[in-house]
Amino acid sequence: MLAALLLDDGGYVARSWGWSGAVAAAAAALGIAWLRRAPRGRPELALVGGLAALALWALLSTWWSQSPPSSVAEAQRAVVPLAAALAALVLFRRRDAGLLAAAVLGAITIVSIVNLVHRATTDDSELSGAAAEPIGYDNALGLLAALGVLLALDAGLRRGLGTVALATLPLNALVLVLAESTGAYLALAAGLAFAAIAAGGRLRAAGLAATVALVAAAVLAAGGHERGRYWPVALEAAREQPVTGAGAGTFWQLWLEEREVGLDARDAHGLYVETLGELGVVGLALLVVALAAPAVAALRGPRRPLLAGAYGAFLVHAGIDWDWELAGVAAVGVLIGCALLLDTRREGEERHVQPRLVALWAAGAAVLFLAAAVTFTGAAVLDRATAAERAGRPADALGSAERAASLQPWASEPWLVVARTRRASGRGDPAAAAREGLERDGHDWRLWLELVRSTTGAERERALARARSLNPLGGI
Repeated sequence: MLAALLLDDGGYVARSWGWSGAVAAAAAALGIAWLRRAPRGRPELALVGGLAALALWALLSTWWSQSPPSSVAEAQRAVVPLAAALAALVLFRRRDAGLLAAAVLGAITIVSIVNLVHRATTDDSELSGAAAEPIGYDNALGLLAALGVLLALDAGLRRGLGTVALATLPLNALVLVLAESTGAYLALAAGLAFAAIAAGGRLRAAGLAATVALVAAAVLAAGGHERGRYWPVALEAAREQPVTGAGAGTFWQLWLEEREVGLDARDAHGLYVETLGELGVVGLALLVVALAAPAVAALRGPRRPLLAGAYGAFLVHAGIDWDWELAGVAAVGVLIGCALLLDTRREGEERHVQPRLVALWAAGAAVLFLAAAVTFTGAAVLDRATAAERAGRPADALGSAERAASLQPWASEPWLVVARTRRASGRGDPAAAAREGLERDGHDWRLWLELVRSTTGAERERALARARSLNPLGGI
């Protein structure tokens, strides 16, 4: 499943969140019911509980969010790493930690092979913007390759699959070089430093000093990048609403309103600063509780320091880029964390849980499955609508968009497609569709622009003023 998710544009689109979340949640539910196992121990409960609470907090943010549909979408995306963590901690046992790490390495290596084949079979003139296939983003591809290098080194020190794992090292190292991502190199260095910390002894102090230096270098380097423009916008949102934030998934609108240059960005390029801006200190605290659990567990015993290093590399890179928005990349990081938790399980933590708790855990997994199924169904229908719109089939586009709107009554995107299609084809009232969308998201400048194009007089002037205020540099 992980390899398929990574091959599906890294898990960036809503359709991929749906099917992958459903598969992982179904596997978790079946495992809980059949094996009568569930996450045990404080670190495992912190990871799963923190991710669950974060998803719920994102969903609750629809109450104060300026863009409720965006907040719902973020909650839907959050199901993927949560369901993946739950499934891994249920289906794998302590002795399977290496197997889980090997499975993650295998998925990463498949991505690297696909990327190398793409580079070899694509004309150089066509590589611009496409060299990061199948992920679609060079920095995320570089991160995966760096994680693959660390996982291969970790497995190479073990018996069994060590030789096979080391054979993947040249492939992932080559992709790391070809990705030309400074952040990926920084993540690799941070991973090696964190491995030294996990190894303990004399290496711990050196590793700690190196980690601090690398994190500081990452922050300073980010300040000289566009992140130096993105992060202040997120921090300003946190200053205005420190407890709750502006609402999950709202950075793209905040950026359009506040930007001083004509750069488009949907994410703040930093998981922690974006979480603070969108979900406040509560959301950031929940995220830290979840992601810190495997790192803390790794320090309990230096059984697999390079595995701990891979997880540390993910944590550092997530802080300076938008890895979390690529659900497949987020799942990779979380599953590496799960392998750490499995490896550090204590005796007695793998006993069968009580029937009552089995029912509760299974019910929770079933809820995740239903949420993911709803995501997939609505996203798939909306994808058909946008495809039909681009292909010039207005009847199909309208039918699919209206069905998507009924499947996702909170969403504004289907009404945007309806408005555009009605206006282009002359079928129906585009202004009415734009108003329907604005009832759900009054901060979406695209819907206001559709109202401008579909109305006259005073209503048009009001819509024009509102669109310009929401996107001052949009050339409206």
